[in-house]
Amino acid sequence: MFRLVSSDSILSNSASLQKISDYINTSLQQAGYGFSSDGRTLGITPVIEHLLRKVGFVEVHLVPYMLNFSAGSPNWHMLYRNLEIMSQHFAPMLQYQGLTTEESEALYRQAHIDIRSEDFCAVEYLYAVYGKKK
Repeated sequence: MFRLVSSDSILSNSASLQKISDYINTSLQQAGYGFSSDGRTLGITPVIEHLLRKVGFVEVHLVPYMLNFSAGSPNWHMLYRNLEIMSQHFAPMLQYQGLTTEESEALYRQAHIDIRSEDFCAVEYLYAVYGKKK
């Protein structure tokens, strides 16, 4: 039995958060990770079911979900904390894309400001995929 919950990207009305997501996705794509043709997402969602079937899984199911990280939502704090962690661990990916340390830090600072706005909106589309081996 195989079960995976994953996501390709987060969508928001914060330009700085979107830039961070874009830089990370592009870095991963350039390093050979994911299945995106352009680096805008990880590109796993459209291919995961096919890949599992290709390696012998049957009864493969893909179930979509959506998490709301908007201001006032129950998941907002999770995004805020994840952004703090990302600013520590993903900074090298932004610098790999040509940003200086100062530019990277400024981008994360702006994202923290943006997500504290009462007008902040963000969602993440996730999926659960499961199947069993023949």
